Amino acid sequence: MTKLINSYLWRLFRNKLIYVGLAAAFIITLAGAGTESSPEQSMLMIKALSLGIIAFTSVFVPLFLGREYSDRTIRNKFISGYTRTQVFFASCTAVAVVEVLMTASWLAGAAIAVHITGAELSELLSLAAKTFLFSMAHAAFVTFFSMLISKTAVCIAVQILIFHLFSSAAPIMLAIGVNIGGTAERVSIYAASSFPMGQWFSAIGFPDEVSEIGAYRAAACVALMLLFTAAGRIMFRKKSIR
Repeated sequence: MTKLINSYLWRLFRNKLIYVGLAAAFIITLAGAGTESSPEQSMLMIKALSLGIIAFTSVFVPLFLGREYSDRTIRNKFISGYTRTQVFFASCTAVAVVEVLMTASWLAGAAIAVHITGAELSELLSLAAKTFLFSMAHAAFVTFFSMLISKTAVCIAVQILIFHLFSSAAPIMLAIGVNIGGTAERVSIYAASSFPMGQWFSAIGFPDEVSEIGAYRAAACVALMLLFTAAGRIMFRKKSIR
């Protein structure tokens, strides 16, 4: 299993696109937030740019894992004696590393921007924890689709469609709840916080001390990771691979 994971990581670190993504996450965050005129605007920009982590991995992961199918590498792994469960979890590990690296690059750029603009470091650290959680939930989400859809172009199209769908649905859900108020507001915030994109909108717009759903968001992230990992493993074992 260790050799299998190392083979995924070796291929990951030879992929030039991951370095483009890491550089972009750092430079765009630093340039965007570090040039703001106030600490408040800087932090708002940092929050907004954290969405780039999900946007990048929504495209990169299908490209990275899709190559396993296109060059028949995945069949060679089975021939070498690895089980489908081992291959699936090794893929999950590689994607998790991508999410961690992208989050770290975004955070590095954000930390320098905070130092320049005088924004609160404690607020950045709190945001970083939330960002890491919903990024890892997204890692399980995107791995699920990338391992089950053999055609890379189709998988990317699905990911982009889901990204845009949830990007539209989450703010609408939150806005409706805020306008109605009362129980409807709480229900809409909790419902939107049940998936990665909704957690992003909820985290940047509703501080934990106001919405009181910080613990719920964390639990939802863990639940999503477990759900999509378990479902992906089961469905991948039944998938026909030619």
